[in-house]
Amino acid sequence: VFAGEGKVNLFAADETTVIQGDPVEATVYDGTYDEEVVINRSGEYVFSNAVFNAGIKFGDGNYIVKRQKGCVSSATAITCAGNITFTGKGELDLTGPMTVNNLIVSNGTFAVTGSAELDTTNTLVTVNGNFLVDGGAVTIDTFSSEGTVYGIFLASKNMTAEIRSGSFAAEVGGAKSSALRVNKGSSATAITGGELTAKLYGESSRFIDVDGTLAVTGSPSIRITDNSAGESSGISLFAAPSPAANLRAIKAAKAVTIEGGSISVSVTGDGSEAISSESSIAISGGTVDLLAGDDCLSAQGNIDISGGKVYANSTGNDAIDANGNITINGGLVLAYTTATEADDNGSYGLDVNDTEATPHTITVNGGTLVALSGPGATYAEPEGTQTVICTNNITAVSEFSNKYITLTGTEESVTYTTTIRLPAIDTDDFSMLLSVPGLVQDAEVAFSDTAPETGAINFHDVYRNEVVPPAAEGPVAEDPNVVWNSDGEMFVYENFGRAVKFTVNYETTEPLTNFPVLVKLAANSPAGFTYADFYNDAGADLVFVDDAGKVIPHEIDTWNRNGTSLVWVKVPVVTNQATFAMCYRSANDGSKLATDGVWNDYTGVWHLGETGDGVQTVLDSTANDLDMVSHANSLAEVSGAVGAARRISTKTGASDANGRVFIDLSQDAAKKAKVDDLGTSFVASFWAKLSGDPAWAYLIGRKATDNDLSWAM
Repeated sequence: VFAGEGKVNLFAADETTVIQGDPVEATVYDGTYDEEVVINRSGEYVFSNAVFNAGIKFGDGNYIVKRQKGCVSSATAITCAGNITFTGKGELDLTGPMTVNNLIVSNGTFAVTGSAELDTTNTLVTVNGNFLVDGGAVTIDTFSSEGTVYGIFLASKNMTAEIRSGSFAAEVGGAKSSALRVNKGSSATAITGGELTAKLYGESSRFIDVDGTLAVTGSPSIRITDNSAGESSGISLFAAPSPAANLRAIKAAKAVTIEGGSISVSVTGDGSEAISSESSIAISGGTVDLLAGDDCLSAQGNIDISGGKVYANSTGNDAIDANGNITINGGLVLAYTTATEADDNGSYGLDVNDTEATPHTITVNGGTLVALSGPGATYAEPEGTQTVICTNNITAVSEFSNKYITLTGTEESVTYTTTIRLPAIDTDDFSMLLSVPGLVQDAEVAFSDTAPETGAINFHDVYRNEVVPPAAEGPVAEDPNVVWNSDGEMFVYENFGRAVKFTVNYETTEPLTNFPVLVKLAANSPAGFTYADFYNDAGADLVFVDDAGKVIPHEIDTWNRNGTSLVWVKVPVVTNQATFAMCYRSANDGSKLATDGVWNDYTGVWHLGETGDGVQTVLDSTANDLDMVSHANSLAEVSGAVGAARRISTKTGASDANGRVFIDLSQDAAKKAKVDDLGTSFVASFWAKLSGDPAWAYLIGRKATDNDLSWAM
């Protein structure tokens, strides 16, 4: 039924029904539709037992999707055998009995993409396929006084719920209700981007509740709060003055992995947990900032932290609690319990529930750790390769509460101080674990009422500074070939008569580690530079050192005594105003000093500097020796973005029937395997210039013709 003025185009050729035109008052669907339905018109749409066998798409326009009044209480408004896709701006208002979890049933993919805006109120969507948010905005309200309600419910095995971009927001009010519920243990949930926000009102409610695995990668932003500020959801039933109890903000039955992004959870009601897993939790990156009335991180199995920043503050129980082992191999971990009363087992910053029947351990092999436990809780000495200061039953509370503590450690011959501000401690006694990389046994701990002037990491008052030795200390003892230069600013190798200091202009806050920096040399660039100062015409007496005087790897890309030379230098840490030096003019062969290793972090690097046209061996600069072969129609180019380049083809004719020309990786099986081992996700970066307006152009790909399965550019 199409009510009001409008236009209906039926495209039988592609078995698609398209509704478009001017807005109408209401369009009712209450039958079975074997063709795909595409709605590209603003208006109101009412559904009652409607069955779509080929999918339905809500496209352009503003639309309201409603459940027909008088619809049987147990009936499904929309059942779709195909995909349900939202790409426009719409509102779902399929209000029905809250005990019915299938007001919409999608047996295909339920997707919100593009610039869609989807607002659902008391709408229950059952998905037997996949769920996808990739752009747009999804808002879910699941308030119920009649029991558990799920906003999005994945019911089948081996399905995926994925949020890639856009926003996913929810207000959850029903007891044990959740915005996203993934029911089967064989399913997987992945959050790789976007902005996710939630406010939890109902007792035991959850934002994300999955029976399978949960992975957070990329750079999503996740913010979850309760009603601890007394805020109202707009429904008086849930305008509670105190925080809801027993919340599980993020809950998974299987493994939780966090590799990136930002997660912030504040659920302070009694028994409320921030992130919990009935299996294991692994954190290798990102920022995890948790405040909970019960455990902040809780796992029935192991908890492993190898990177990222983790702040966990429990006001009533353990900050990080594992029924298995806790292993810290890296990252920054601040685990505090501010519980003021001792229970039977005590409240811990790190708790492994160690018993004679089930022995478990805390192991520290790296990273920065501060863990505070409440009254009645004491730590056993942690295991691992990194020194940990373990102090139990501290009664001089005033000397620690809100104080700045400083530890000193040495990493790769560089000494750092790490200063951390402790929280307010309101107990009669507490216990503490402290560790930083390179910490020595019986290390002294410095206390202060004031913060350091520099070095803030901007994460809960953590500061880190490099300890620079004074110039008067002279050369580094373990390297007798190093002496100070006359101004005391850097090291210069003996028998090298010239030195030039470089300063990096890098205007991004995130430092780069072991990054290849390109150095360009030409007459009087830098000032005073001349090729005549070299003893070796090929630049073999060239050495680069970092600001501590250590030799660092370099590779000569191009050496041109009559023009511009290019040298790649692997700088240990690139920050704004970082320095390193170039030393030369020596009778010794400097090429023997640290010329390998510039590209150790790469699978293959090709400078494309071969001088001849046609078939040429294109050399790989890594140790993998993944040399390539250029096509007969390729041409050498003198000037590219960085040094020489190669023109793939300017001639007619090519190596296959489709007229394509490649630079091929060798057919050697072992070499191809090194590239294949990268899997389906890797980074390829290069300079490319398209000539003219080609119909298509591949920059990198894997050929799959007959027996030719090589990678190619």
